[in-house]
Amino acid sequence: MISPSRQYLILNASALLIALAYSLFQPEILLPFINAYFMIGLAYLSIGAMMFVIGRGFFSIFAHSYKKVMKRSTKKEEYISELSGDTEEKGPDMKVLTSSWTRPLIYSGALSFLITFACSYMMIR
Repeated sequence: MISPSRQYLILNASALLIALAYSLFQPEILLPFINAYFMIGLAYLSIGAMMFVIGRGFFSIFAHSYKKVMKRSTKKEEYISELSGDTEEKGPDMKVLTSSWTRPLIYSGALSFLITFACSYMMIR
């Protein structure tokens, strides 16, 4: 298992290297570097946020609610649940998907966003 500080270092270093490699093949270096670094940070932030939402069981609550509504809307399903003795409403199946990369992805994406925002602001002035 990789330590969180190493995860931050890996994510930030890879984003910087990819952005730098992309900007070297452009006629101007600074603006493509800022754009590429922002896009990589945005991808990190999006993936991290998606992992956070899925990991908290957000979609399993909706799936449980949908099953509950569909069960009550059809008489056949209601009779089957009564005959099988399954009258108690069970909560959602909260299989939490956790990853040790969720927080580093979110923080690295936010850091790159702040850095590119500051660089863009400095270019305007």
